[in-house]
Amino acid sequence: MKTAEAVKNAFENLFQQAKPKNIQTDKGSEFYNSQLKSLFQRHSINHYSAEGDHKASVVERFNRTLKNKMFRVFTYRNSYKYVDILHLLVKSYNDTEHRSIGMAPSQVTREVRSTNFQKIIWFSRKEPESDSK
Repeated sequence: MKTAEAVKNAFENLFQQAKPKNIQTDKGSEFYNSQLKSLFQRHSINHYSAEGDHKASVVERFNRTLKNKMFRVFTYRNSYKYVDILHLLVKSYNDTEHRSIGMAPSQVTREVRSTNFQKIIWFSRKEPESDSK
C-alpha cells in the first residue's frame, strides 16, 4: 500500500529533476492528503483528477504498451529484472511514432504542440446497438 509519506517523498525526488505545472492522479488517499496538498501548493502545481469512464485511458494504454515491451524483454532474458532497462523501454516508447499525433512524443516541441493539437482526432465510444428483434 502506498502511504502519503512515501508518495510525498517520491514527488519531492521527482521535483529535484523536473517540476510539472499540472499533475493528474486518481482520487486515492495517497494523493489527496494534507502533505501532498502542501507540497503541490509550495511548488505552484495544479493537482487534479478526471471523472468518467475514460479518465485514465491514456495512462492505461501506456501501461499496457510498457508491460508488453517488458514481457518481451523478460522472455528474451529469461529474467524479470527490469530496473536496469526501464529507462530504455520508456525511451523506446517516446521515440516511436504515435498514430494519434503523427510523430514520436520525443519530437513534440512547444511549436509543434500548438500547431498540431487541432489535428488530433478524439473518438467517442460508440453506444452498443440495441437488439430490436
